[in-house]
Amino acid sequence: MDLAALKQTIDQATAALSSISNDIDEHTRTELHKSCQKLSASLETPDERLLRNCSGYIEATMIKLVLDTGIVGVFNEQLPGDEEVDAREIAQRTGLDYALTGRILRYLVALGVVEVTAQGRCRALPVAKSLVPGTVVHDTVLIVSGLYVPLFAHLPSYLRQNNYHVSENGYNGLFQHTMKTDLHFFDWLQAHKPEHDAFHRMMEGSASSKDKSAWTDYIGREWFDCHLPSAGGKDFMFVDVGGSYGHELQAFMRRFPHLRGRFILQDLAVEKNGSQAEVVGDDADVKGSKCDGEHCRQPRPIEKMAHNFFDPQPILGADIYLLARILHDWPDEQAKVILRRIREAMSGSSTLFIFDRVFSDGMEKVSHIDAVYDALMLALFSSLERSESLFAGLLAEVGLRLVRVWRVSEGIADSQAVLEVVRDGVLQRKAN
Repeated sequence: MDLAALKQTIDQATAALSSISNDIDEHTRTELHKSCQKLSASLETPDERLLRNCSGYIEATMIKLVLDTGIVGVFNEQLPGDEEVDAREIAQRTGLDYALTGRILRYLVALGVVEVTAQGRCRALPVAKSLVPGTVVHDTVLIVSGLYVPLFAHLPSYLRQNNYHVSENGYNGLFQHTMKTDLHFFDWLQAHKPEHDAFHRMMEGSASSKDKSAWTDYIGREWFDCHLPSAGGKDFMFVDVGGSYGHELQAFMRRFPHLRGRFILQDLAVEKNGSQAEVVGDDADVKGSKCDGEHCRQPRPIEKMAHNFFDPQPILGADIYLLARILHDWPDEQAKVILRRIREAMSGSSTLFIFDRVFSDGMEKVSHIDAVYDALMLALFSSLERSESLFAGLLAEVGLRLVRVWRVSEGIADSQAVLEVVRDGVLQRKAN
C-alpha cells in the first residue's frame, strides 16, 4: 500500500467534509464519524487509547477552570467580533496571574476553542459560544466537574469497602456516600438550585437535539391504528407516570389530535388536581389524522396529579400508562415496586409503554457512550441500563409480559427503545 497516497486521500476527504459539514444529515454524519473513529483507532495503540480515555476528568475540570476565571467571558462578552488579544491583556481584564493566564490559554488552543494568529495573539473560534451560560455544553461542564468527577473518583474505594457489592437501594449508594447525604439524587438536586437548573437544561437539551425521535415515533403506526379509538369513539385515558413537565404526554397528544378523554400527568412536583396548558393539534398533525380539522384543533387539558409512583396507582384501567426514562434511575427492587403499582391498576386492555435505553443482549453491541451511561446510572442511582432480557425478567417477576421491543429504523445509532408491556395472561387485545 502506498501510505503517502493514502495520507493524501485522507487529507482530501477531510477538506471535502469540512466544506459540506453543515449540510450533512444527522444519520449520515453519525455514520461518517463512526468510520473516521475506526480509522483513527486502527492507528492508535491500546496503551494510547487507554491513556486518552484516562484524561477525561482533567479536561472537564480544566474547562470548569476556564469558566470560573472568566477567560471565555472576555472573548464572548467583552471583545467585539473576532478581535484579537494577548495573554497580558486577558490577565489585566480578569485580574489573573499572567503566567496562569498563559497556561489556560494554551489549553484553550489545544482544545480548539481559541486560535493563535500569525502575530502570536489569540482569537476565539465560533465554538467559544458553546461555553456561554445556559448552553448544553456549559451546563454539562458544570455537572461533570461538580458531580460526576467527585463520584467516579470515589467509586473504586467505595466498591472495595462494600466488597464490590452494588447497593439495591437508590437512597444508599455511591452518591449518598460521596455527597454525605441521605437524599436521593433528584431530592438532592431540589435543594441545590444551580446544579438542579444545569442538570435539567442539560437533559432537555440532549433530548431535544436534532434528529431525536419522540417516543411515539418508535412505535409502528399500525399499532396505533389498531388500538386507538377513532374520532367520536370511546373516551380514551392516558397516564404519564412520573412525567415531570409533561413533554412526553404532549408529544403523544400532538401526534393524535383526534383523541378525546383524560390525559393525566403524574409527578411529585406537580400541583394537585390542576389543569396544565391545553394542547392543540398542530397543522402537520391534523393533516391526515382521523378527524376533521376543526375537531382536531379543539384544546384538550392535561390533568395534573401529585403522585409518588411507589404508592398505589389511583387511575385504574387506563388505556395507556407511560414510564419514560424512569426505571433506569432505580435498582431492581425499587423498579419492581414501581411496576407492581402500575400492574395492580392495569386492566386486560391496558398497555404499559416503557421508554428507556434498552441494550442489546450482545455485550459486543453496546457502544462506548452507552457503557458510559450505564456507569452514570451506577454512580448516581446504584442502578443500571438494562438489556432486553433483563427487562423481560424484571417484568415477569411482577406479573407483566414484554410483548415487543419497538426501535427506530435499523442502521440508526439509537439504543433507546419503547417496550410494549401487558399484564401476564393477556393474550391478544381487540382493536377499538
